[in-house]
Amino acid sequence: MMTDFFQTLRFSKTNKLNLAERVWPGALHTHGFTLVELVVAVTILGIMVTSLQLVLGQSLRVHRETRERIKMVNQARFAMDRMAMLINETGKILNLTIQVPASSLIIEERTMDTDSNDIIDANNDGIGGINDDPEGADKVDEIKFHLDDSDANNKKLVEILPDYSTPYPHALLESRVLCEYVDEFTCTLESATLVKIKLILKDGINLVQLNTRAIAGKMRV
Repeated sequence: MMTDFFQTLRFSKTNKLNLAERVWPGALHTHGFTLVELVVAVTILGIMVTSLQLVLGQSLRVHRETRERIKMVNQARFAMDRMAMLINETGKILNLTIQVPASSLIIEERTMDTDSNDIIDANNDGIGGINDDPEGADKVDEIKFHLDDSDANNKKLVEILPDYSTPYPHALLESRVLCEYVDEFTCTLESATLVKIKLILKDGINLVQLNTRAIAGKMRV
């Protein structure tokens, strides 16, 4: 009797195992990862992470260089537009000789009205025209553009304006930086009223070169 019971139990267990094998093949033979499999998986993961780091690093470098180039272009355009505008409004170009390049530009200032009294600040005597008494009370007020080369690795194009906030005649404001990393700045008087400006910025990676011409619209020729 007991023998029949164990045979029946063994038969039932065998049927269950066979059913499990049919429903989920290999379920009865599962096992964990071997050491070799783990090493291969970790190696592949390391290669993927390293590749991702390289791609991300290159993308960040390109983004940084592009941002710096855009900054340089904007600085150069601002400087050129400002010089061209002031040349167009000037009545005198004070330091240039025709067809002789110079690394600075000095022009007559005749546009500022810092106290908003409808009298141009350069009209020092408050009467008549601007700078109409150059030997007396209405002397010429100057705007200067030149290179500040105090840092040999980063030359700067600076602008110096008259300081009309003081009672002292021909006082000057602190120099203002228009752009950095200037490799070349030259101004050439091509005719009595036409000025050519060349500006090159170079920071070791980016190179920006702009050229423009401006007419001194109020020159008394």
